[in-house]
Amino acid sequence: MILEAMKQFPDSSTVQSDGVIVISELTKTFGDCEVLGKFFGIELVMRGMRNFLDLTRMQVAGSKLLWRLSSLNDSFFRKVLDDGGIAMTLCVMRRNPHDMSRR
Repeated sequence: MILEAMKQFPDSSTVQSDGVIVISELTKTFGDCEVLGKFFGIELVMRGMRNFLDLTRMQVAGSKLLWRLSSLNDSFFRKVLDDGGIAMTLCVMRRNPHDMSRR
């Protein structure tokens, strides 16, 4: 449902932000990440992050999720790398250094 809402409302900062934050909180295991990958969740998270750079909570949650995905296996790492996730996370860290350190 969350991913579907993110697909349907790409221009809604509330839907995108809440979606990324909830997905980040719910995606903890390899199985969770496989489901996320199967339903194009990585692409949706990256799109939301790109479209709403000024939403700090979403950016931090999305960066944590991308790190988690990248650390689980090589295919997730490759997907995050190919979609610009590492550059996105570095951008978030530069823009929000104190928000990244508190988490």
